[in-house]
Amino acid sequence: ADSAFTSLNIPESVTNIGVRAFDNAAITKVTLPSSLVELSTCAFIDSALTEVTIPGTLKTIDVKCFQGCENLTKVTIKDGVEEICEKAFWNTGIKEIKIPSSVKTIGLKILPEDAEWDVEVGSYAYQFALENNCKIKATDAVLKDKTTRLLADRSIESAPSDKWQKNTFTSNDVRRKWDFSSSLKGGGTYTITF
Repeated sequence: ADSAFTSLNIPESVTNIGVRAFDNAAITKVTLPSSLVELSTCAFIDSALTEVTIPGTLKTIDVKCFQGCENLTKVTIKDGVEEICEKAFWNTGIKEIKIPSSVKTIGLKILPEDAEWDVEVGSYAYQFALENNCKIKATDAVLKDKTTRLLADRSIESAPSDKWQKNTFTSNDVRRKWDFSSSLKGGGTYTITF
């Protein structure tokens, strides 16, 4: 439903926003009430929203709630939200989003592929982002955790440096981790060609 207004302050008496309630609306800013407990499928799909704050009383951000809101760049999800469903923020302008540690369920393609996830190390959202190769904001805690994970991964074998020294390295010796600490001497330039 197209609308002539661009800002919407939904009153505290509202607990539910129905399916496609603001589909393709010209609204650029909405204030969702802390009384909100249900935000239905496609509630703001393809609207002109530029920013939104999701209250912690809302436990689930439903399927495609904000999909297609190409101008949506600022989203604040308050602690208390537990689930972000499939494509909730797909095809939006979001470049970075903080996902609280209260979120325990995440659907596929919730954000644009190039969006950066600001997540707490150890949270469900952090694990999800790691497992799905999402771009994670590089905080000190994240960098420390990723380094620890890499160093602890015993399944990664080092390429034997003696083969480099004898020039007998072959394609069968391909590894993800290289240890040149005992074979490279001096301060010159070293070139590795694959």
